[in-house]
Amino acid sequence: MASVTDRTAEAVRRTDGLILSYQGGIVESLYAANSQITVEAHGHLGASMSQEGAQELALSGLTYNQILGRYYQGASLARLQIGAKN
Repeated sequence: MASVTDRTAEAVRRTDGLILSYQGGIVESLYAANSQITVEAHGHLGASMSQEGAQELALSGLTYNQILGRYYQGASLARLQIGAKN
């Protein structure tokens, strides 16, 4: 909790309930600290995001949804509505 900043708290608030979906299903998004770990742990799956890689893309000016698009092509973001009526 000591590393939480106003910026990270705002990011959590703004993305609360967002899910990554692909063809109507929820994507199991695997995440690791760096690209070496992602390759070793789940590189065989073809899509895995690292904190290091995402941060590099963010520093180059990409938004979070653009970054997700780089890692998970064809997927989209949706807001999960618990208890929503069909």
